[in-house]
Amino acid sequence: AQGETRALETELHEQKRITSELDDKQSRLLKELAELREARSAASSRQRVLDEMSRAREGLGGAVKRVLDAPDDYPGVHGLLGDLIETERQHAELVEAALGDDLQALIVDSTGPGIDPTLESIRELEGRVVLVPVTLDRGGDDPVPSWVPGATPMKSMVRAEGPAGRVIERLLRNCWLVD
Repeated sequence: AQGETRALETELHEQKRITSELDDKQSRLLKELAELREARSAASSRQRVLDEMSRAREGLGGAVKRVLDAPDDYPGVHGLLGDLIETERQHAELVEAALGDDLQALIVDSTGPGIDPTLESIRELEGRVVLVPVTLDRGGDDPVPSWVPGATPMKSMVRAEGPAGRVIERLLRNCWLVD
């Protein structure tokens, strides 16, 4: 009987230890879950604010907003460079630093005669508007090295199609991220 009692006491002690470990683990997991929920809530809130800022075109001047809000009145304007490109989250700050104020530039077909009425209409607007032509009327471009040892071309971090792709190609052609 004493042997059986000791065995049961040992078993009881072991079960209490296991229960204590599980309680500790549950507490840690509940704390981690609370932190993750808080982080998700903060990220969701930040996303809503950013979406609203984007819809309101926060940070853009009135003249740029007028051009973007009435695209039929400004033929040859493709949109805001920042709206026409995509990048991975881990590259966003690098791309933003590389492009700077050009992210708020409007992409236009060209500076040739076909776009003169649009350019004249934009000049009449009150406020600052930066235009980036899809093509430049100039001679050959400077040679670009096809590969820089230990470096990644910044243009590889940006996805853009059509006119925006050609502008990105030109703006980031000599921009490299060196490890």
